[in-house]
Amino acid sequence: MIKKTKRAAIKTHQWLTEKRIHWLVYGILLACAVSIIVQLVYPAGRALPNAHIDGIQVGGFDRKTTIDALQNTYADSEISLQIPGKKPEKIRLPTTGIVLNYTDSANKTLDYQLWQRLIPFSFVYSMGKTYESTRYIDNEVFSEFAVKVAEKCVSTPVNAAIEIKNGQVSLRSAKDGQKCDAKKLQTSLLANTLDDTTLKAPVTPIEPALSNDTVKTQFTHAKQVVDGGVTLGSPAEQWKVPREVVAGWLTVVSENNTLKLTINSEAVKKYLNEYQGKTHIQPGQTTAHLLDGVEVRRETGAAGQGIDTDVTVKRITDGLLAAKVPDVIWTQLAVLPSVVVYDRQYSQSDAGVQALIEQWDRDNAGRYGILVRDLSGRGLNAALNADRDFITASTYKQFLAYAVMHKIEVGQMSFDAGTSTGLSVRGCIDEMILHSTNPCATALMEMADWGYVNDYIHGQFPSTILNNGASSDNEKHSTVRDEITFQTRLNAGTLEMNGDNHAYLLGLLKRQIYRGGIPRGVPGVTVANKVGFYNGYKHDIAIIYGPRGTYQLGIMSYGGADWRFEDLSRRVAELMNR
Repeated sequence: MIKKTKRAAIKTHQWLTEKRIHWLVYGILLACAVSIIVQLVYPAGRALPNAHIDGIQVGGFDRKTTIDALQNTYADSEISLQIPGKKPEKIRLPTTGIVLNYTDSANKTLDYQLWQRLIPFSFVYSMGKTYESTRYIDNEVFSEFAVKVAEKCVSTPVNAAIEIKNGQVSLRSAKDGQKCDAKKLQTSLLANTLDDTTLKAPVTPIEPALSNDTVKTQFTHAKQVVDGGVTLGSPAEQWKVPREVVAGWLTVVSENNTLKLTINSEAVKKYLNEYQGKTHIQPGQTTAHLLDGVEVRRETGAAGQGIDTDVTVKRITDGLLAAKVPDVIWTQLAVLPSVVVYDRQYSQSDAGVQALIEQWDRDNAGRYGILVRDLSGRGLNAALNADRDFITASTYKQFLAYAVMHKIEVGQMSFDAGTSTGLSVRGCIDEMILHSTNPCATALMEMADWGYVNDYIHGQFPSTILNNGASSDNEKHSTVRDEITFQTRLNAGTLEMNGDNHAYLLGLLKRQIYRGGIPRGVPGVTVANKVGFYNGYKHDIAIIYGPRGTYQLGIMSYGGADWRFEDLSRRVAELMNR
């Protein structure tokens, strides 16, 4: 009974198993049929569900919709340009020169055959597929983009260097530079997809000419010299040179992509000259007494002792650059001659005045013409380049005033006549001398006639030319001798005009406003003078009414200055008024 029951159960199980298999097969066939039906009825000309192009969802889109989606996304898309060592920069993708073939890209999502519809579940297998867009490079746009990237990308390599500062020797490490290659950039750009928002610019490293290894030997030597110290010696003593001083002696120069350690000879010499150790004996002072430029006696001081810098610098240089710095570098001693100072005295004579102005000329920069003329009968006269030609600057205005007043005296002009400036002739003479006003000088020259003024003055003062057109440089010219001679005659009343006009013009010169040169050198003394300054030319022509007699001092120069004129004026006054 039990056996029959078991057999029945087994048959039942077999029947159920067979039924399950049949249902499973039926289910699979049904699913395949449903899949094929769905695939067959899926609208043609549309991308498969959940399809993507470069990360853009285009599932179910037809060709036009897909193209529109690509266009909209591409037109507004940005990528981050990353250049090694630089700050990332956002740029619009179209500006890189990348161009998408929208139609071809869209066709990729629609490119499935009818037989694929007959294979069950083929759509499920293809769903979510990501396609890469078809793209190419617009060379003209890309070239412009590549140039901008190259400019931002490039960096100059930094050579290794030895730095010596504050008594310390340090190595400044070398650093590679970089540049961007246009071809590699184009390849990288083409490989970039729209869903990848970062474009890494490929760079090519540029090695520095001087690497750390290249300068290692020089660095090690410089460090040993500074850290090890330098000892100098003489028969009287030995001493350690301060670390910071030794560091200041070392210099590093670059030659043919190598560094060379050298010694700054001037720095070593400066230290040796200033060293005041047991070896040093200060030399005495020798005083040379000169009268009118000629030495009349000498007081000789004792010689001293110091370091022969030329020989010792050579020894120090050789020692510091040697493979091993000597324990002691020996200095060479030398006799130091006494220091010569000059006591210059000048006699109250022609020779004294002449020696004074010649020495002053040697001591002062510039090109000068100087004349000293005594008007008090003492015979204290001197001249240096008195006939040297100079552009007159405004000193010509005293000549012009004289020519105009002569014309007034002969009835060809009038003090009361108006000028083109709005002032009368007298008003313009005042302005021209007191304030050196140029428009008044021009107006008076035109009224008196340029040719007449030049001929009248040149006839009495042969080195003076006031007609610009008669000179190769279109300027007015004179010499300090002509200028001083004019004032000599003005002071003596021997010009070709009456006494009142002599006094009038002389009074204007005494009241003119420019007093920074000769007048300042003789404070409290009446001075009649005319100055001129123009394009580097600086002049001062003066009559000095000194306490011990009247004299003249004229200075014409190129490169002179008021403070220099003041100094010469003071020196001449001291001699004249002794």
